[in-house]
Order: sequence, then structure tokens, then C-alpha cells
Amino acid sequence: MGKKARLDAVLKYARKERDRALRQKPSLSASLNYRWGHTLRVVQRGMKLAKKESADVELVVVACILHDIAKLSNKSHGLEHGRIGAKKVRPILRQIGYKNKQIDAIAFAIASHVDGKAGFEHPDTLEADILNDADKLDRFSVYRTMLRLRSNVKGHRKYLLSVGKELDMLKQYRKKPPMRTESGKKAFLKQLDLQITFLEQLLEDHELTVIPEL
Repeated sequence: MGKKARLDAVLKYARKERDRALRQKPSLSASLNYRWGHTLRVVQRGMKLAKKESADVELVVVACILHDIAKLSNKSHGLEHGRIGAKKVRPILRQIGYKNKQIDAIAFAIASHVDGKAGFEHPDTLEADILNDADKLDRFSVYRTMLRLRSNVKGHRKYLLSVGKELDMLKQYRKKPPMRTESGKKAFLKQLDLQITFLEQLLEDHELTVIPEL
């Protein structure tokens, strides 16, 4: 099986897991569809970082597609979802035709992407670092910020309070970026700076909404 066929098989497996979860729990459709969208964005970001960092693009793409497979299978599992997902995909990767060394590397990236702990011995890899960075880039993207703020729309005052909290959080992450590659850090700071500037301007514009002292 060639590279494209392998990647198509991985993508097909992940989509089937999501579709099965949607059939089992239609009430989770919004969450599952968000998770699928997040997965696709992480794949795109991972591919770009892998090329910049001269990593194994195929291994990065597979790890990105499968990094949240435990959540796509309709369970959250919290901090354990990476380690649970890594165990879940091993037999599938073997069926598709990946070698044991490749499977170990993919599983390590998936298992450790949440908190850096894989649950099994494996040397750190550039591919795992890239999955970490691609996941964080989407987590702190403009799109994700918009979703967080939208979920807090319960009145104008509360919305502005949530904007202030979001701004504080972004500034804290800017001081200590949770990134492992130079390309990831550069992209992360760029998108945080964009959001910080926008949110600061939003609050500044709001402060103008007062009767002027004449």
C-alpha cells in the first residue's frame, strides 16, 4: 500500500469512528462535528509545520488525524484521551501496513500530546513536538477564541467581562508559549499578537461609549 492509500485509510477510519459516534449519540452532534473540524485544522497546521521543520510528514499527518480519536469515538476521557487513543489505533495502523517503529512513533505523539506523558517508554521525537504545536495553534486560534467568546454571550456586560478574561489568558500564554518547535512558536506568537491587538481595541472602543465631558 502506497503513502496516499495509507493516509486515505487512516482518514477513512477516523471518519467512520465519528459517524458511528454520531449514530449512537445524536445529542453530541455539535461536539463531535466541532472535534472533527478541529482535527482537520490540526492536520493542516501539522503538515505546514512538518515541512518547515523537515520532519516525517506522513507520520505527522497520521498522528494529527488520530490525535483526538478517543473524543471522536464519543467519549472525552479528559487528560487520558491521548493515551487511550494511542492504544486504540495500534491495531488499525498495523492493518493499514505501518511498521512497528512507525506505529510506536505515531502512538507516542498521540499519547503525549495532552500533557507530555505517553505512559510508555519512547524517546522524544520532532513529530510529537509538531503534533503538540499544531494542536496548541488551533486551541489558541482566532477561530477558537471566537467560539469561546460566543459561548459566553449572556448579555453585553458578561460578554465584555469574558473578553477581558480571554485577553488576560492570551497575554499569560504569550509570556510562556507552550510550543516545542521554532516554527510553531513563531506562528503561535503571531496569532496571539493579532488577537491581543483586536481584543484590546474592542475594549478600548467600548470605553468610548460614554457621554463626553464637555
